[in-house]
Amino acid sequence: VCVPNSCPQPQPGDNCGVPIVVSLPADLAYADANTTIGRGDNYETTCMGSYDGGDDIIYELNVTSTVCVDIVMDGDTIWGGIGVDAACPLDASNCVATATTSADPDVISGLLLTPGTYYLMADTFPSPHDMTFDLTITACATGACCTGATCQDISQAECDNLGGVYLGDGAPCTPD
Repeated sequence: VCVPNSCPQPQPGDNCGVPIVVSLPADLAYADANTTIGRGDNYETTCMGSYDGGDDIIYELNVTSTVCVDIVMDGDTIWGGIGVDAACPLDASNCVATATTSADPDVISGLLLTPGTYYLMADTFPSPHDMTFDLTITACATGACCTGATCQDISQAECDNLGGVYLGDGAPCTPD
């Protein structure tokens, strides 16, 4: 039982009510060294499957214009995972992307986000119960994308979304 004014106050990232806020694309390239230690296992039935059984941390991604991002979480365990969802907590009906394998780092690449609010959760398999990690969110690589007689320097995800032909990262639109 907490004595008045002695209970710990939620810190940014502890839950959906107090997420760590990231504005995209304004905050690119984003980097954060953080931990799930002591944050609590608030969300266990998410689109991350069994990779949501440990302490979790929540980021709110406020996307102001369409952006393609690569998200990398490099944790101190191979049992960490990340998920991006259109709602918080993350559920299967709103899940946008996950990286939940026994690999390190966990990577979501070429994620095309339209304007709106998304939530990113980092969590672990039930054992270990927590982790320390580095999270980076960077803009996708760009290159020439041909759509009919038009060429644009955009990401492969954006090009695919337009039905174009992507000529490769760094490929120029000129000379032709």
